[in-house]
Amino acid sequence: MKEEEIINTLLSISDEGKSMFVTSSFQTHSIPLLHIIAQSGIQMPVYCLNTGFLMPETLSFSKLVGELLGFEVHQIYSSTPKHQ
Repeated sequence: MKEEEIINTLLSISDEGKSMFVTSSFQTHSIPLLHIIAQSGIQMPVYCLNTGFLMPETLSFSKLVGELLGFEVHQIYSSTPKHQ
């Protein structure tokens, strides 16, 4: 699917009044999709599953990407602790 097709699909879903969100690991394969979504102009929350094992650099990078692309990044944590 090309960038234009993705944006048109997003706009169509938005025009139908449906809510959308995206999840991201903030790895290299996630950034192009976030960029395309940002290009669509649709305000969409971004969720990141924080397993407790993410490197501080990943957390900083997720914040930077959110700021640059205009996304609010939400960290989601498991109710199960990483150490039991």
